[in-house]
Amino acid sequence: MAEQNDKETGWSGSGWMDPMPLASEPPPPAPAPTPPSAPEAKPAPVAEAPKKAPPAPRRAPAKKRPTAKAVKRSAKKAVKKVGKKLRKAAKKARKTVAKKGKALKKKAAGKRKAAKRTVARKKKSVKKAARKSAKKAKGRVKKTVRRAKKAARATARKATRRVKKAARRVAKKAKRPTRKK
Repeated sequence: MAEQNDKETGWSGSGWMDPMPLASEPPPPAPAPTPPSAPEAKPAPVAEAPKKAPPAPRRAPAKKRPTAKAVKRSAKKAVKKVGKKLRKAAKKARKTVAKKGKALKKKAAGKRKAAKRTVARKKKSVKKAARKSAKKAKGRVKKTVRRAKKAARATARKATRRVKKAARRVAKKAKRPTRKK
């Protein structure tokens, strides 16, 4: 094979480059021309609707205050939610206590009469404790419900006062005579 000089091997002064094609290699074939395609049919122009004049800019609506009814409704919802949570907790406490009582009863089934009396006493005290905790939970629920109702009433009163005050202001403005310029 014939020796190649630096330019043929692709070496340049700044570094390597792609090797140059040799004179003996044929040039790459030119791409074949593509046959012309059929002209596409253009869709008929659609008549556009006449444009309307842009609407006059509107004033931003005033922020609406919640009505007394909406305030009452949200307060009632909150009260119900709290009551439901507390009732659920009380029920869970009763179940836990009842399970403990049942476990104690099963454990003492095979023992003597004295053990039975002890179990009965323990069961009685467990039931008493369950009743006591349930009563406390019920009291807490009632107390929370009362507080929530009180807060709801206060909020509703405030909202009603605000609405009435705003209505009076509007009525007062309507009664004022307008100045002529």
